[in-house]
Amino acid sequence: MSEGLTSKFLKQAFQFQEEKHYKQAIEALYKALCIESDNIEILSQISHLYYLMNNFERSLEYAEKILDINPDHIETLKIVVNINKINKKYARALNFAQKLYKLSPQLEHFTTYLEMLTECSQFNTVINEIEESKFNFEERKNEKLLLIEGYARLKLNQIFKAIGVFQEIIKLYPQNTDARFYLGVIYYQKHQEADAEKLFNSILDEIQCDRTYNYLGLLKLDQHKLADAINYFQFAIKIEQNNAFYHYNLGTAYSLNGWLVEAENSFKNAVSLEPDNVVYNYALAYLYYERHDLKKALESIEHILKIDANYTDAIILKALIDAKNGNIISAKNSLQQLTEKVTNNDFLYYAMAKIYKEFPMYKEAVDCLQQALFIKPESLEYLSELADCYCELEKYDVAQDIVTKVLYLNKHFIYAHLLQAKLYLRQGKYQEATKIVDNAIKLDSSCAEAYKYKATILAAQGLKNRSIDNAKIAVSLQPANHKYYAFLAKLYFDAQEYDNAFLYYKEASMLDELNVDYLYNAALAADKDDDFVNASNYYSYALRQEPFNNLIIYEYVDLLKRHNRLKQALNLLKSKIDTVDSENVEKVLKQKYKELKAEDEQPFFKKVGKYFTSTMHRIFPRA
Repeated sequence: MSEGLTSKFLKQAFQFQEEKHYKQAIEALYKALCIESDNIEILSQISHLYYLMNNFERSLEYAEKILDINPDHIETLKIVVNINKINKKYARALNFAQKLYKLSPQLEHFTTYLEMLTECSQFNTVINEIEESKFNFEERKNEKLLLIEGYARLKLNQIFKAIGVFQEIIKLYPQNTDARFYLGVIYYQKHQEADAEKLFNSILDEIQCDRTYNYLGLLKLDQHKLADAINYFQFAIKIEQNNAFYHYNLGTAYSLNGWLVEAENSFKNAVSLEPDNVVYNYALAYLYYERHDLKKALESIEHILKIDANYTDAIILKALIDAKNGNIISAKNSLQQLTEKVTNNDFLYYAMAKIYKEFPMYKEAVDCLQQALFIKPESLEYLSELADCYCELEKYDVAQDIVTKVLYLNKHFIYAHLLQAKLYLRQGKYQEATKIVDNAIKLDSSCAEAYKYKATILAAQGLKNRSIDNAKIAVSLQPANHKYYAFLAKLYFDAQEYDNAFLYYKEASMLDELNVDYLYNAALAADKDDDFVNASNYYSYALRQEPFNNLIIYEYVDLLKRHNRLKQALNLLKSKIDTVDSENVEKVLKQKYKELKAEDEQPFFKKVGKYFTSTMHRIFPRA
């Protein structure tokens, strides 16, 4: 009678399962289990149903009961492998997959076993197992098996063999997008850009694939087509929002395009997804450094050094920040000491070159860049910096040879074109420089730097209005980049349009609040425009950033003096004298204070006469 009841409950369970009423099916199986508690068929069905319901914990619970009774139960081993795979417990999944294949050496179980070896990065074992397997020629052409082999050979850097495998898959299975993707990755790594792009685009013709969008973004990033790169990375993130690497790549593209606020947000997203990833944290720190937000940069560096106290790039960046803070000699010394401990770090020599350029000491910078290039000989950035140094040293032929090499390595590297234009500009060859820049704009019409160079060339020829028009285009292309606002402001200043110069310096200072030069120049422009209020305010803002900058103090005092505000000027000087640490600066300020005090104590009619004379000179300047 018990056998009849068990059979009845099993039939009910199968019927419910066919109708996808999994809970009712499990209830029927529980009833059967009450009659036969060790029935493997019943336990197996319950485990399978829980698996279908994605209740992996309960499924594993019953699977373990089955394996206690029969350790070689094939269907249960399959479920255990799949659940551990889903839970990313690959080492455990591998043990069961290996056992499954030994018990049942079928092609399906073999590929599952190889898949788990792949997840555990045992690529040599994958190749050995494939080569030693007993499957015939036709079975070896299995789509999944070929894909695993191709991927393993790619990871083992057996590039030629990997290409052959992926090409065979594409020939046998034209719809296989994975093989096209991996072959595209190989072409990308071999700098066969056109072939890679063709394969990636063929995938997107059929499916939306985040990793393909990401690689297209990387490809466009290498070509310096930043607008396209940004679009591709954004598409990748729309599909997979929690991939930190995509956010990091998007941040890199934003940063190179001058969209620093957007870059900061993207790097922050990457860090929030992987808080202990030093690469993402470093990218954020370097961005802060580029934006002159040295306080935040140092905070990020300290966080990195807590994760990895020996992270060399963070130590180097810390030295660069010291240089930005005016401690150029100590920064140089700390980097030189680091070269005694750290070898084979190209960025270290590049950083030293950047510091030498600040002095400027271009010959020493050249030596450092050559050491960086010895380690990384095809770095477009290092080669371009080297060419720029030779340009500054007026060794134009040497610089031109380097630029030619850069363009040979990557004809789309737009900054090499612009560097070539700079070489012509320095030699007064305006026609050639203009031609180069126009070609650069054809390569990438969204490149703000190209329009900036064109504006520079036009300004050098005295074509102020056309120069300003091109600078405006640069600003419109990168509305979040303070450097272009400052550049346009300088053009307006040189054209004696001081009101516009002030407005653009003001805008630049709003985008880069810690940049004292923008605040100072805004004050100068306002002063030239006879706008006392804004001139006074911006001198004051500049002094908040650099309280003891003698140049700013003198200009501010001169402004106050010219507007007959001697008391305010004296108070300003006195406050600086009372708080300054440097004896030399204190001595200079005291001398200025003494001169101004003597002037303030002159008879009233003399002060009025001087004020009138200075005012007339501003209104009617001498020829």
